[in-house]
Amino acid sequence: MAYKIKVRSTARKEFEHLCHTYQLTEPLNAWRNEIVHAVGSGSASQILDINLETAIDYLLAKFKAASWVERIMAVKALFEKRRPPWEQKLSIRQFNALGMAKGIEVHAYFEVDHANEVVVFNMFDFYSADDQCDEDSVDCTD
Repeated sequence: MAYKIKVRSTARKEFEHLCHTYQLTEPLNAWRNEIVHAVGSGSASQILDINLETAIDYLLAKFKAASWVERIMAVKALFEKRRPPWEQKLSIRQFNALGMAKGIEVHAYFEVDHANEVVVFNMFDFYSADDQCDEDSVDCTD
């Protein structure tokens, strides 16, 4: 069964801003679907864990806030999928944007709920590669 996609309202605004400002609607939608497919298939090599130090605290807080039914589903997911029922993740991708020589780097922050098979996108952040300083550049300042 495929994972469902949910996008928080602030993340939706950021996503739409990126789509319209840089005309990246198709590549961003394809990338978002790639992330969800990778999470569902377990082949998430391009996806990073966030805050490994606080992962236990995050899991305990989610478990305490969950209903009894959600807790049972979480334990079931833990044993069936052999990974935590809830995870915080990050994926980064470089895109060629309209009118930019080096493009932009987009960061997608999201939660994975393996118990309910849902990927919740919390935030999309982006950095212009044109604005970033190269190590070889003479004008770089620390």
